[in-house]
Amino acid sequence: MSKGWRVTWIVLAVVVVGLWIVNYYTSNPLAKHRAAIELETYLNKNYPKEALEVQDGKYERKRDMYEFTVKNRDDAKQKYTFQIQNGRGYEVLSDTLKEQSYDPQQSKEVSVQMSNELQQTLATKVPNVKHVSATIRTKKETIQLSSKEEQLEEPAVIAIDIDMTGMSREDLYQIAREVYEELAREQVHYEKVTIAGYELKGEVNQKKWHYIYKIQFMENQPPVKEGITHTI
Repeated sequence: MSKGWRVTWIVLAVVVVGLWIVNYYTSNPLAKHRAAIELETYLNKNYPKEALEVQDGKYERKRDMYEFTVKNRDDAKQKYTFQIQNGRGYEVLSDTLKEQSYDPQQSKEVSVQMSNELQQTLATKVPNVKHVSATIRTKKETIQLSSKEEQLEEPAVIAIDIDMTGMSREDLYQIAREVYEELAREQVHYEKVTIAGYELKGEVNQKKWHYIYKIQFMENQPPVKEGITHTI
C-alpha cells in the first residue's frame, strides 16, 4: 500500500471515529430533523389556533430524547419546553404548554367531589368496597379549545380498594365486572380503573391489611380474568 493510500485511510478513520463520537453525544442530524418535524405535526394537530414555532433543540443521551424550545410567534415571552423520543415513533414525552392549561385548584375540587360521589354509589351497590379515589384534571376555562368537541375535563383515573378477606381471584373478577357495569350505568367517563384487593391478616388485635391482587380496565375495555395480578 502506497503512502498516499495510508494517509487516505487514516483520514477516513479519523473522520468515521469523529462522526461516531458526535452521533453518540448529539444523535445524528437526520434524526433531530425528523424529531422537529414530528413535533411540528403534533403542535399543528393539538394547537391549531396557536402561532407556535419550534426552535433549536438539544439531545439528551441518557434518556435518548430531544428537548425543544417552542415559542409563540404572537408573544415572544411565551416559551414552552417539549420533550420527544428519539425514534420509536418520536412520541412526545413532555408538553409544558398542555400542563400550563390545567387548573390545579379546580382539578382538586372536582376530583374530591367525584371521589365522594363514587364512594357513595359503589359502596352501596358493590360489595366490599373500602375506598374510592378519582383524579380529574380540568382545563382553565380561558384557554382556546382546538375544537367544539374538546372538553374542559379529561377522563377520570379511578382507584378502588376492595376488602378481599377470604375471597378468591374469581371474586375479584366478579367485583370488577360489577364496578364496570355500575360505572356504565352512571355514565362515568374515565380513562382507567385500578381495583386493588386487600386481605386482613395477622394475630388477633394485630391484624393488618395486606395488598394481594390487582386488576385494571378502561371505559371501553371491560376487565378480564387474565388481567389479574398477584403480589405474593
